[in-house]
Amino acid sequence: MDLQSQNISGKDFYDDLPQSVKDDIEQGLREIENGNVYAHEDVMKEIKERFGLK
Repeated sequence: MDLQSQNISGKDFYDDLPQSVKDDIEQGLREIENGNVYAHEDVMKEIKERFGLK
């Protein structure tokens, strides 16, 4: 299903976001482009070890 076709108004919700949110999204995208990411499995392993979870 094409989500864009579901947009009846033709307006992207991104346009209505506060500038601070747009800035955070852009920063996150830059971090991804620069390889500043962690695999979910690695994060969960660290959390489990840190807090003694199984």
